[in-house]
Amino acid sequence: MYLDFLIEVPAVKGKITRKKKGNNTYINCEYARIYDHDRRFNIPQRVTIGKESKADLTMMQTNQKILIFILWITKLVFIAFLMILKRVK
Repeated sequence: MYLDFLIEVPAVKGKITRKKKGNNTYINCEYARIYDHDRRFNIPQRVTIGKESKADLTMMQTNQKILIFILWITKLVFIAFLMILKRVK
């Protein structure tokens, strides 16, 4: 279910991808990579966080999974903050 408002597509380099399916373009967020030993490459784990707006390509209509993306970004920022604190001591 998509929410009835638009937000800007997140500008996280290498983590946001677009996938066209029919008339719609879906915004996917990569949250992990799993290494496959047999095939010897990483398999990206992605979740759809929204649908691209037809009027403005920089905006998207979100779904409820955007919260997972926001929590993931918050976690990364918090870890970076803790690393900076350890260097200061």
